[in-house]
Amino acid sequence: MTSAPPEVAVRHPAVGYHWRVAAGLLLLAMALTLWAYADTAGSLVAIWWRSETYAHGLLVVPVAAYLLWQRRDRVLQAQPRAQPWAYLLLLGAGLLWAAGRLGAVLSFEHFALYFLLLGCVWLAVGTAALRRAAFPIGFALFAVPFGDFLVVPLQDFTAHFTVAAVQLTGVPIYREGYDLALPSGNWRVAEVCSGLRYVIASLVLGVLYAHLMYRSRWRQAAFIGISLVVPVLANGLRAFTIVMIGHYSGMRLAVGVDHLIYGWVFFVVVMMALFIIGAVWREDRPATAAAPSPSTGNTGLLAPARRAQSRRTALAIVLAGLPALLVWPPTVAWLDQRNDHAAPLLSTPQIEGWQPHEAPFTSWAPHFVSPRAAVTASYRAEGGPVGLVVAYYNNQAQAGELVSWRNQLAARGQLLWGEIDHGQRRVQLPGGRDIEVREALLHGPGTPVLAWTWYWTPLRSTASPPAAKLLGVIGRMLGRGDDAAQVVLYVPIEDKPEAAAQRLRELAADAVPAIDHQLSAAYRQVAAP
Repeated sequence: MTSAPPEVAVRHPAVGYHWRVAAGLLLLAMALTLWAYADTAGSLVAIWWRSETYAHGLLVVPVAAYLLWQRRDRVLQAQPRAQPWAYLLLLGAGLLWAAGRLGAVLSFEHFALYFLLLGCVWLAVGTAALRRAAFPIGFALFAVPFGDFLVVPLQDFTAHFTVAAVQLTGVPIYREGYDLALPSGNWRVAEVCSGLRYVIASLVLGVLYAHLMYRSRWRQAAFIGISLVVPVLANGLRAFTIVMIGHYSGMRLAVGVDHLIYGWVFFVVVMMALFIIGAVWREDRPATAAAPSPSTGNTGLLAPARRAQSRRTALAIVLAGLPALLVWPPTVAWLDQRNDHAAPLLSTPQIEGWQPHEAPFTSWAPHFVSPRAAVTASYRAEGGPVGLVVAYYNNQAQAGELVSWRNQLAARGQLLWGEIDHGQRRVQLPGGRDIEVREALLHGPGTPVLAWTWYWTPLRSTASPPAAKLLGVIGRMLGRGDDAAQVVLYVPIEDKPEAAAQRLRELAADAVPAIDHQLSAAYRQVAAP
């Protein structure tokens, strides 16, 4: 008898070749993307590094890379195929990046960078391989800083929850906006008390945990939903507990650094309990069978020709997509050059029927960061004084933009003045015109203030921050610049808020035409060629 020859592991030459070509093209496309959008990538890393809320991004990327490495065998079983449909994703991501850069919306730039890199992957390796790497690539989306819009709703919920819980204990409590007053002392539900960082951290961990512990979609969805609800309720309970500890300790405990330490310890305990309970319904994944060895295929004389043709096709598809990757930064730079406007000259508007009022009537003032020009004025007519603030912005960027969380009627962290109520109001003006304004009730030392505010742009006025952003982007795309201003009218509330609102109506009827005329004249001056 003769012994059988030893088995020799045969590697599929076509698969190995295709993946080498795809990997090379993918690295080329991703390197060019990171080079072309280096400013956006740098700002993303800077936020991870300096922000406690979004520091999880430093962990999300390596975790996503590890998850991708774990399933590399499944991914490599798919035949890579350059995908021309990725051009649409690259085009949409590029437009999103341009809108973010032109409108100074950093989150748009960050999401666009993610989708540009995703488009590179799809373009180079195709749909089948991308589908097998779906979870790691999707999980990497958590690296994009996003969620600041939830601060105010979460802050409101925390204040409501804390007041309701304290009332159940029988302890007297009075709420005015985010300020809480107890017999033992005063508290404020600040932005950091909103629990946003808890919610984001819980969501990231919950998605990862659900993927690792469950196989059925409904269990995964249920656990992710619970991981969103639990931190919101837990943050309300945390705030209530801190208030009660401070109350019963005579404001000696939970009022300093221990306040923050207690909050994170409480969050860790809640998350551990959530994971322990979630483990009860875990679903073990079946053992993965060894991947079958691919057949050697045809390695005859036609193989080199086919390989060369495959390389040329993939290279042509990927290179054809590079303009969709690289065209946006120079295009935006060209638009910026066309939209470069000087700082305008603004003077105090002369409002018919209203006399200048020299003495200040309130310590409150809206907070604007780095406007290109600003006007602050007070007027008087029958009924008392009124105030006007105009903040004008153009050539907007992250350090100085009109619609920004930094620009507030009551600045974040301001301990003296706070916004205790707000809403929308439509104001009728002479001549059948009307404008929509945001109305805010502000409380602080002395007399409360009622303020109306809206955004002026050369295209139209609006009370909506997203609409103001969009109008600025449209203006820059049309080569007209992103000039815009925020107008604030305000009066002291001496008697009833509705009486103050009536005085604002009277002021708006006379002031809005004069303000519009002055802003339009200033815009024409700086926009003139």
